Amino acid sequence: MKLKKTTIITLFLLCSLITLLGLDFWQRTVQQQLTEKHRITLEQLNEAQSINKRKVELKRKSRGYDREELAQLRVMPLRSIRPLDLFKVLLRTSGQMGLVDVEIELVQKKDTEKQENGQPLGGPGTPAVPEVVLPPKVQAVKFRLEGKGAYPDLVKFLQQLSSMDRLVSIKGLIIERTEDAFPLQEIKLELVAYTFTE
Repeated sequence: MKLKKTTIITLFLLCSLITLLGLDFWQRTVQQQLTEKHRITLEQLNEAQSINKRKVELKRKSRGYDREELAQLRVMPLRSIRPLDLFKVLLRTSGQMGLVDVEIELVQKKDTEKQENGQPLGGPGTPAVPEVVLPPKVQAVKFRLEGKGAYPDLVKFLQQLSSMDRLVSIKGLIIERTEDAFPLQEIKLELVAYTFTE
């Protein structure tokens, strides 16, 4: 009987030990799986944080590019073949600088070669301004500005023209003193503004 009790106790202890070892092995396996999942989750979290930092950096750069694009579009607007806004600014500026009787007209392509009496703007003996080769997506919009004014007023107007947001080049200039404009001079400017085609 004593042997039977000892055997039962031994069997019970042995079963308990096997069960505990099985539970320990299962717990270690689960812990290893959870540790691996935790490691993978941390890697994914670090990757997501890295992507988020990159996204924030790209947004900041994008805002900078947007500002640059807006600045470029002020200098050379998109598809502005008939630059009415530019004409309004030029008329307002010329009036503020003291020029009078100012008229602006768009120059057609066929009119660009010869201006007055078959001569380029500037008269005979004026060196021809070489044509500028423009990039593929840039188009030149040529126009004439004519008016009357004193020479210092013209200088102020040209200074304002050079400091405008919009890119405008002077291709030709004539200043003439005529009796009907006296004491002012007649001023003729050939100007070129640029615009993006796309």
